[in-house]
Amino acid sequence: MPDRSTTGTQTNNADSFKTFLEGWMVRQEHYLDELLSAQQHCHDMQDEDIKELSSRVLAHYQEYYEAKSRIAQRDIFLAFSPTWLTSFERTFLWIAGFKPGVVFRIVTNSVLDMSEDQTQRMNRSTTGTQTNNADSFKTFLEGWMVRQEHYLDELLSAQQHCHDMQDEDIKELSSRVLAHYQEYYEAKSRIAQRDIFLAFSPTWLTSFERTFLWIAGFKPGVVFRIVTNSVLDMSEDQTQRMNRLLEETKLEERALNDELAKVHESMAGPTMLEAARRSVRLVDGEASEEETAMATLRVALESVVANADSLRMRTAMKVVEILRPAQKVSFLAGAAQLQLKIRSWGLQRQEDKKETLHRHEAADL
Repeated sequence: MPDRSTTGTQTNNADSFKTFLEGWMVRQEHYLDELLSAQQHCHDMQDEDIKELSSRVLAHYQEYYEAKSRIAQRDIFLAFSPTWLTSFERTFLWIAGFKPGVVFRIVTNSVLDMSEDQTQRMNRSTTGTQTNNADSFKTFLEGWMVRQEHYLDELLSAQQHCHDMQDEDIKELSSRVLAHYQEYYEAKSRIAQRDIFLAFSPTWLTSFERTFLWIAGFKPGVVFRIVTNSVLDMSEDQTQRMNRLLEETKLEERALNDELAKVHESMAGPTMLEAARRSVRLVDGEASEEETAMATLRVALESVVANADSLRMRTAMKVVEILRPAQKVSFLAGAAQLQLKIRSWGLQRQEDKKETLHRHEAADL
């Protein structure tokens, strides 16, 4: 049976966010009234007034995400199964929220007078944009890895003293660690939405780290190897449940491999090849077929990566649900250690290659 204090805490968290959301939605209606009024009279308004209204609306959304982040820190599982939403609202969820690409559909349906330059800026992934995206994610990843090291220190400390800790404290730590991974996938999702090709060739990873990639991330089945190496006291029932989950995960991995293979085959199909041939001799106004083919490819790749990321996160969360509190700490510590070691080895190999190159250059002088 679930611990009553744990159930009560989860209920309190859900009730607290539900109360916040009800007030937030009332304010959302007021902002909508302001926006509709501004839409009718925007030609009579100063740009500064429109900017001020836009800033207040964006701050309103920021307030929502800050409150949601606090809930995720307390209970990541509740963030993935939000009881404050209706069943209809939950059908639109993607990694505990809306899919970032939805905003582009809203732009398409609500903004009908974009200039050609605005449309190009909305759609294109130029070299400069790609560089900015890569630099932006690299900066994020560096900070994320520092926090990952801090979480590892907490997990290793908890591992040593877990017999003196309350289950609720261990659950709170596990939730914070899982929320940390969720933060990573949300940031990665934004990069994939801006430039899906960059997600498949991540310049922020070392060449050694990239050898472990499977559909723009780690293979979900890796978590079972981490369990095997870090959790040594599973019961027979836990082992059976873990084996069933492993088989389910393998099936989903194969389905995604097939999905990606179909995308690769489509790249060699007649439409894409003809678009590639025509692209070298296109003049103004003739790029529609090439752009359509590339847009179709981007959407297909984005779908595969989104499904792979979803499988990665779902698998990790299901594994955590099978484990007892102390085992969760061992598993999460093992996962963090593996990632940080691979990162460290990759950076070291990179430095070794640079030093070798410098020595060869010095010898040639």
